[in-house]
Amino acid sequence: MVMYQIISLLIAGLMFLFGYLILYKKRYSFVSGFSSRDKEEQQAMLDAGYMTVTGRGLIVSGAVLLFGFLAGLSGFMNINLFSWLLFVLVLFGTAYRGIAREPERTRKRNKIVMHVTVVFTLGVLGFAAVAGLSGHELQTGEEGFEITGLYGDQWGYADIQKVTLEDGMQEITLRTNGLSIAGNLKGRFRLDQDGPVLLFLDLSEAPFLRIELEDEIVWLNHEDTAVTEDWYDALRERISR
Repeated sequence: MVMYQIISLLIAGLMFLFGYLILYKKRYSFVSGFSSRDKEEQQAMLDAGYMTVTGRGLIVSGAVLLFGFLAGLSGFMNINLFSWLLFVLVLFGTAYRGIAREPERTRKRNKIVMHVTVVFTLGVLGFAAVAGLSGHELQTGEEGFEITGLYGDQWGYADIQKVTLEDGMQEITLRTNGLSIAGNLKGRFRLDQDGPVLLFLDLSEAPFLRIELEDEIVWLNHEDTAVTEDWYDALRERISR
């Protein structure tokens, strides 16, 4: 996923840059709210190691994303995903350590804000993980078929142009509106040959059912190969009538 890798590399570069400027060039204006504090509070935070913690945390988070980027180039997409989760944890850890070095006047308030942020972020990540790993089904009716679950939809048999069972998957070049978790893909992506597509795939389990419709192309499969083949047979039977 070229765009995904570019974003990872760009954010990693920014983390390295800001961490370097804060830690070695003493550009403390990059730290939100620091410049607005009075001189006494600023010096107290510096003496407590606030900027050292912040600068090192940013550099470590950049290193984590860089590792994920290199792993993604090598084809280890699960490690890439893990690097993003670790990246978030490093940022939260850095923020917590920084708050502990703030003046008492703002420490309690910022801890509350951080706790709310952590709960919200973990909730969003949890929902995305559950939604991305949850199953989907292809259900056939009298006039059309439906794919259930997140990003699911309904189509008529008259819209089907071609149905094939593919042993291999095309290269994914871009994720436009979808989820990619541990080899499970759901949502809108772009492939090197088909262009924009709708995917419901477990990449570890071939074959893949490719449904070419009038206005879009859908790829899907099931963790059980026999189920994928049954879906293919059911659609072939319907469109041959």
